[in-house]
Amino acid sequence: MRLAFLTILLSVLLFCGLSVARADDYEVVAIVNDAVISRKDVENRMQIILNSTALPDSEEIKKKVFPQLVQMLIDEALQKQEAAKLNLTITDKEIDRAVEELERQNGIAKGTFEQFIKAKKMPRTAVMDQIKTQLTWNKVLYKRVRPFIKVSDEEVADALLRYKAPENGKAEVNLAEIVLPVTTAKDEANVRALADKLYQQIQAGKDFGALAKEFSSSQSREKRGVVGWFFEDDLERNIRAGVKQIEKDQVTAPIRSSFGYHIMKVIDRRFVGSVKQEPPTND
Repeated sequence: MRLAFLTILLSVLLFCGLSVARADDYEVVAIVNDAVISRKDVENRMQIILNSTALPDSEEIKKKVFPQLVQMLIDEALQKQEAAKLNLTITDKEIDRAVEELERQNGIAKGTFEQFIKAKKMPRTAVMDQIKTQLTWNKVLYKRVRPFIKVSDEEVADALLRYKAPENGKAEVNLAEIVLPVTTAKDEANVRALADKLYQQIQAGKDFGALAKEFSSSQSREKRGVVGWFFEDDLERNIRAGVKQIEKDQVTAPIRSSFGYHIMKVIDRRFVGSVKQEPPTND
């Protein structure tokens, strides 16, 4: 009788232990309309980031990154819902092409992506879901934004003038960015600490584009942080000051803007509107 009681007691304790573990894993951290984001979802994304970057796997880092990952998953849930409204889907062939591009960008042998993520201990389902979400959002942007992009004759003429006008050159810079938003005052310290940590990783040789893709909240993360050409004078004051202090292929220390923290990389520089007028020749 005593043995039977102990057996029942152990069974109950084991069941309760498993129930608690599952409850922790699937604790709801956010609800986006009809989509639920669980702690397990966030931890899976955390695992991808920690195993694909040089960030240390420490409780301090996890605590700092956690809010950013929750926001990232909320954004992705909204993106999926928008795609569903437009009846947009992704084919296996499109996913295969995206995987091939990831292999190329990361110097992975073609056809070995599965082995790569397995060796890095990344959750396969979470990795493929992230790829699919990015592809879907690209389609949403193409369908929603492209019809509204119209270039007038005046804009074309203005662009030609900027390139051909015989005047002093105007500085233009090709930029990439990592953007970390500060949504509330209590987030300030954690976001700043994350920005500093990312800057240190870049200075130590970590690929800027890879970090932008994982951490940046800007849509430019889908292009590894690349935002394109801007006139320096058109940049926000703090960002302009930081960008002017660095050379090609260098990055700024974290810059505070009204939105949050930015780490900027100068990909290239040029001057436009500085075409020299050759003196006429006497033939």
